[in-house]
Amino acid sequence: MKPFLKGEKNDFRNVEAVAEAVQRPTMCFVPTNSVDQLDLQALHRVRARLVSPRTATVSPIRAFLLERATAVRQGLRFLRQYFPKGTDLAVHIHPRRPEISSVSVDATLVSFYTMCSNR
Repeated sequence: MKPFLKGEKNDFRNVEAVAEAVQRPTMCFVPTNSVDQLDLQALHRVRARLVSPRTATVSPIRAFLLERATAVRQGLRFLRQYFPKGTDLAVHIHPRRPEISSVSVDATLVSFYTMCSNR
């Protein structure tokens, strides 16, 4: 693409390049997306933004459990299986000190467990 380079990028040069490209006979045009396609893309973007923090929460929990010699497979469903509904988290987190109440457990773990058990 060096022969087409005219200098630094700016808005004027971008418009000029688009105008030149449109006039070329070998240019192939792509149809615009329908409203349904745009809605589906938006839905996928929202889902990706919801999954990302969930993954960011699951990974440290798995690492924390691995430090305590408990391996949990990747994936939310395996973590849910490890913490069955109604399980006292304090027993899993600090097995040598069961007197620690679930209230004193890290708030991230408690809120995560609540989020997982509600689904």
